[in-house]
Formats: sequence, C-alpha cells, structure tokens
Amino acid sequence: MPLEALPELAAYSDLLAAVARELFFAEKPGGVRLPKGFADSFHLSLARIESGSAVPIVERDIPDAQLFPMFDLFDKARDEVAAAVLAVAVSTALPSWLNPNVAARFASFGRTLREDESVILAPAGERQGAEYNRQIRRRILLAGQGTYEEDVDLVGFVREADADQDSFEIRLGDDRRVPVRASPPLLSQVQRSFQRDSPVRVSGIGVYDAEGNLLRVSQASDVSPAEEGDVPSGRPGCHIPVAEQVDSLGLQEGWLDGEGLAFSSEALAWSSTLLASIVNGFELATPHIYPTPDGSVRAEWSRPQWEISAELDWSRKLSEVRAVRLDADEMRERTFPLGEPGEEVRLGSFLASQMRGEG
Repeated sequence: MPLEALPELAAYSDLLAAVARELFFAEKPGGVRLPKGFADSFHLSLARIESGSAVPIVERDIPDAQLFPMFDLFDKARDEVAAAVLAVAVSTALPSWLNPNVAARFASFGRTLREDESVILAPAGERQGAEYNRQIRRRILLAGQGTYEEDVDLVGFVREADADQDSFEIRLGDDRRVPVRASPPLLSQVQRSFQRDSPVRVSGIGVYDAEGNLLRVSQASDVSPAEEGDVPSGRPGCHIPVAEQVDSLGLQEGWLDGEGLAFSSEALAWSSTLLASIVNGFELATPHIYPTPDGSVRAEWSRPQWEISAELDWSRKLSEVRAVRLDADEMRERTFPLGEPGEEVRLGSFLASQMRGEG
C-alpha cells in the first residue's frame, strides 16, 4: 500500500467524526452539548493489509466502557457518508448534514486521488460499495461550499508580493494572475525570483470554482526555482504530454484478459499527431489517453460539471465525441468524419465549446 495513501485514512476518520457530530445535534436539538469524551471515543486503526493485495483493513477501536449509547452514531455516520456518495453519483438530493463544516472535511478526503483512482467505501466484510473519486468529491464540495480544492503544481513568474499579507501573485502561461498565500520563509524565495525575473514552481492547495477555474492557492507548500524545460502553467489536465501517452499504447494483441486489439504504428502516429494539433491549436487541457478493446484511442477530459471523451478510430478515420453533464440528465454526442476537409477543425471547435460548457 503506498505511503501517500495513509493520510486519506486519517481524513476519512475526521470526516466520520464530523458527520457523527452533526447527526448527534440533529437528534438532540435545543442547545444540548456533546457528551464529554464523545470525540475521543472514536478511533480507527489500520489493522492490516489484506493478503495478496493492497487493500487496507480498517477497524474501529471500541472503548472498554460504552458510557454513552449514542456512540453508535459513528457507525451511522459511516453508512451516511457511503449513502451520500451513492446519491451524488446519481444526482439525487444531498443529506441535510452536508453543511460547510462537513464539506470542509470532504476537502481533505480524496485530495491525493488521481483521475483514474477511487476509494471503495465497502460495508464491513465486503469488497463492493460506494465509489468515491475526484468527480464525486468535486460535486460534494461544490454543493457544500461552492468551491473545491485540489493539489496544484504551477510554473510562472512572480509579479507582486506583499510580505505584510503573506501573499504574492504568480502569472501563468496564459497571462492569468493567481493569488498565492505563503509562509514568510517561502516569501523570501519569491522575492529573490521577483528580483531576477526568473520563473518559479509553486506547489500547494488550489481553490477552484464550479467551472474549474483556479481562483487562488490557499496555501503554498513549496516555492522553488523552475528547472530548465518547465513550461509555464495555464492549461490544467494530464501532466504527461500527448505523444508520450500515445506511445505507451503500443500493446500486444490480447492485452485485456486475452482480448483487445493491438495498435499499428500508423494508428498511433495518426492519433498522436491529431490530438497534439487539436490540444495545441485550440489551447485545450492535455487529456488522459487510454486504449479501447476495439482498437480505438480514447481521450478524456474531466471538468467539474462535464465528462468529455473523444474516441479516434484510425481505420475509419472517424472520431466520436460524447459530453455528459454530471449534475443533470444531459448528454451531447457528435461524430466527425476526419477524412473530409475541415472536420479536424470542427472537432477541435466542438471540444473547445464543451470545455467552456457552451451549448
């Protein structure tokens, strides 16, 4: 089990404790205080890693003396969180306990997940359950507090710094200026970069709005000089270039459990050139690229309200695009015969309009 996954277990524990608190006050209205020792009675432990896998077995430590019958609220909180994740997945109403305080705990839970990763909130003794991923996390945070947080890694130029406010602005590759909060030791590096007019790399926690726009960096964890070859940030997406992703699709016949067609060098070269030209020409985010069993190349873009995919079929010189709205029953589909003049431009224009959420 990767060590970087361990903070997610701690964040999950904090989330359950916050939900249990809200459930208690819902059952005991009228200014009743939490029982003494309520929070301290709840502890989760990583008991072991399941043999032959990286599945963590998490157990609750039960106090020797159950002083309060409401301690079972923690078990109820576990079930409520799983039910909320399932509800968000099908766009149903959110629970009453999802207030800004609880939403802030969701901000910590799942922050390290990549686009292709998820956490399964399975009941005790089971392997199947609610799937919690970055898309679900974004929707919960947007519903609870109107913004969501994700780790950012930005490269740009410092344009303003305010030591009294522990903040500075970084100008990205698309000329956006993003405010950044930083500790005094990090600000000293910022000031040196500003004096030399040299690029810096900023890592920290980014705050995004419902459209996926980076509003600010709420806290920088590191500020360092950019290295040679670093490209100023400006278009979020996969950090692996298109060409490198497509090159990795040189799979053997039967790559998917005995199924799955192999890709010819011509198909990979065509897909790489087409995607790179569209991404650069229309200034799109770099997509995540995957193979399909039938021999197509699939490019995926994830936005807070939309999931967009484009399948490229080299044999038919065809692209099928699908955009699915996550918070409504809406789907847009288009097919582009790329062997005809002007269709590559139409494909890029359509993708760009879907990234902006246009009709």
